[in-house]
Amino acid sequence: MIGENSYLSAREKNIHLSIGSNCMFSRNVKVMTSDGHDILKNGLRINPAKNITIGDHVWLADNVTILKGVHIENDCIVGINSTLTKNIENNSVAAGVPAKVLIEEVNWQNELTY
Repeated sequence: MIGENSYLSAREKNIHLSIGSNCMFSRNVKVMTSDGHDILKNGLRINPAKNITIGDHVWLADNVTILKGVHIENDCIVGINSTLTKNIENNSVAAGVPAKVLIEEVNWQNELTY
């Protein structure tokens, strides 16, 4: 599931955005493999694009941004309004700006239990 107003970008050559199965992306999620422009120093680009890998069964809450080079392993949750700049391991909850792992060894389900 990919929610309303979400934005997925992998527009440069040889750069990949991989999304596993059974993921849930809420509204206004942004996943970007590049900065969308070059930053140059001495005529050379210093901000290359990088791959993003999102594992199976990953939940990205409202307004989450995933930046270039990030690898999210399976069964993870990224909290509302978070910006993920670093990798997170299996079964983790990360939140904040920049996002940090808050809880490990968790899982989530689509169905409500109440």
